[in-house]
Amino acid sequence: MPQTEELKRIIAHKTGLIELGSDDAKLHSYFLGRMKSFGFNSLHQYSELISGDSPGANAELKRIAIDFSNTESFFFRDHGQMRLLRETILPELVIKNRNTRTLNVLSAASSSGEELYSIAILLSEILPEYKTWKITLLGVDINHDAIKKAENGVYSKWSFRSVPEETISKYFVRKNNDFMISESIKEMVLFRYFNLVDDLSTFPLGRSESTFDLIVCRNVFIYFESSGIKKAVANFAHLLKKNGYLLTGHSELANMHFPGLKPVAFPDSFIYQKTDSRQEPNIDLSHLEGLFPSESNKPAKPHITKKRNITVDLPPLSGNGNRFPVHDTADKEENLGEFPGTEVEKLISEGSISEAESITRKFLKKNHNDIQALLALATICANRGLKEEARICCDLVLETEAFNPLAYFVLGQLANEDGEIENALLLFNKVLYLNHEFFPALIELATIYEFQGDNKKALKLRENAIGKISKLNPESPIVFYKNMKAGRLIEELKKLTEHL
Repeated sequence: MPQTEELKRIIAHKTGLIELGSDDAKLHSYFLGRMKSFGFNSLHQYSELISGDSPGANAELKRIAIDFSNTESFFFRDHGQMRLLRETILPELVIKNRNTRTLNVLSAASSSGEELYSIAILLSEILPEYKTWKITLLGVDINHDAIKKAENGVYSKWSFRSVPEETISKYFVRKNNDFMISESIKEMVLFRYFNLVDDLSTFPLGRSESTFDLIVCRNVFIYFESSGIKKAVANFAHLLKKNGYLLTGHSELANMHFPGLKPVAFPDSFIYQKTDSRQEPNIDLSHLEGLFPSESNKPAKPHITKKRNITVDLPPLSGNGNRFPVHDTADKEENLGEFPGTEVEKLISEGSISEAESITRKFLKKNHNDIQALLALATICANRGLKEEARICCDLVLETEAFNPLAYFVLGQLANEDGEIENALLLFNKVLYLNHEFFPALIELATIYEFQGDNKKALKLRENAIGKISKLNPESPIVFYKNMKAGRLIEELKKLTEHL
């Protein structure tokens, strides 16, 4: 449907929205309905309307944005990122601004307000004397209905699905079957209309250069085309103070670089920080060398079924590409040589788990900081159901090699198995941030999103994984996929996409 595609292109260009649904027939029907509401006889006339800059065009684009923007939200969404805000970012900003006693936070695409109110609650707890500060907590969105709901501050029980009862009783007042945000929190925030891809001349506070200490824009860019992302992030870079932070959803901007912003790694998430220069930052990634698996030595087998028991396979144990030095001098003196990864790998593939475990534990007695042996024991313990010991092994790896993707991958699988979905998503996204070629993490993420009902994300991730596996020889056995050949793995993944 060429006309539908053209309308999608116009809307993406003028609003940034690229995600209008995958059902072109339904989308075509939607556009026909909007066309008729204006009394037009053709989609060409409707296209000419929204292409222009008239008040009618702007009003219609706002209507489309409302109809298709995602308004799903809830309080304290993503415990890991909220912990990062509560324990690290907000306290740092409070200390930094204690002399001026000012603090400015922007919630971009604030939807119905849950995110900004969550930040306000965190700030009230971190800074009990906040009323003596000059604080601006601004939420902006293109959905007028969402803004109105945010300003009303009334929410159903569904918005509190991850909130302790004591928090609800402290900061909300029951109103029939709903809950109203307390006035003390409500008066801290304000909500305004703004399209993230518009010129900053239309921003509610003016162009506001170097105004905000923190900008939060999560789970938004998945709906944007690349030009819209660049425009929005450029606006954010302009609005941020020097060394201010931009927090986005996990891996939304993975492998993308922006002038004036540098990625910073924290335990709970990755975040961008405004640099001194508006030029592209020179990011030193030399400390990550040797941390990524080679094409011939791929990581552990991912799970590709919805319902399963954990079967974490051993990450690659042999080869210099994944070998890490032991930094402790005493350990070097005791070292008995290279960890027999190939032998352990063979034993595990043959089902001789106990023998593999015995060799690994014996080696670790004399080489307790050996990365490969620790990863081997972690995966062996995971297979045996010794999850806590598996986690301890991974933590020990990360104490020495903080950017080890294999350790994060095993931890992600354990979290997923325990039903800690948000934590699993965080960990798998960390893996992809460290190594975007690590396709098992893509497959794990696809499985999670499919289970959550987000088939579009699942399909996109699985297709991405297939693309990366396709770079290999179809006859190449993929280590720790039970030596499944690359071509066969692709076939299995394609079967999983047929119903999406």
